[in-house]
Amino acid sequence: MKIEEYFFPEDLLYDISEPGHIWIRKIEEKKIEIGIDDYAAKRAGEIEFIRTMKVGKQITKGGTIGTYETGKWIGQIKSPVSGTLVEKNELLKNQPELVNKAPYSA
Repeated sequence: MKIEEYFFPEDLLYDISEPGHIWIRKIEEKKIEIGIDDYAAKRAGEIEFIRTMKVGKQITKGGTIGTYETGKWIGQIKSPVSGTLVEKNELLKNQPELVNKAPYSA
């Protein structure tokens, strides 16, 4: 689905509560994948750095699990669920711009 210049795949769930704009993809019964949506990526501008919690850490719904930074701004990544961080995208450590190019597959 496209709203103005922003794209939102219809097979995902979204948390748009502030500072939200998180997409959610179910991987397994008790495992999800999340990321910032197209709106958040475009509004942020060129993302230069992404920091996330360490794998194995407990996370709580609404808690900050990471940040993404541009030249003049830092945004929080809030978890839409409680659980344990079991994996993170290591590519984004050295290539954070992938979020701007493909927010739903980066």
